[in-house]
Amino acid sequence: MAIVLSTLSDVTRDTTFTQTISATGDGAPIAETINSVVISGTNVDSGITINGATISGQYNAAFNEQVHYVTKGSSDLLETPTIVSGTGNVPPNKDIIKFVTDNSSFKTKSYTVTVTYNTNQTETFTVSQKVNNDMNGFVSWLTGYLNA
Repeated sequence: MAIVLSTLSDVTRDTTFTQTISATGDGAPIAETINSVVISGTNVDSGITINGATISGQYNAAFNEQVHYVTKGSSDLLETPTIVSGTGNVPPNKDIIKFVTDNSSFKTKSYTVTVTYNTNQTETFTVSQKVNNDMNGFVSWLTGYLNA
């Protein structure tokens, strides 16, 4: 009697995705009835939503970029720039004056999956998702931000 989980596919940062984890029983020596599959995580990226067995959104704070910005129309000569980590933490309508990229090729995000089966039995798994760093992704993000 074993529970088998589907896997999370690799994704690219700042790209919207939706994936669902499913569980099945191997049927040996008896068939398992899957009652629920629930994903949970700690320090979940600000662009990610978890709903039951589904994870969706986009990883926009997975990498350690530093974005330096000032008030729209200002400059770093008039005010001290605010520095945030990750593109998801940049508020709208700011002038970006410096962008320090994270050159990591990928990050791995881990989640806990709890499967309830045969009414009251549970099993917990750890699943991982590889988040690829499109090295040109920040250019796309920056272009979109500046054109918003």
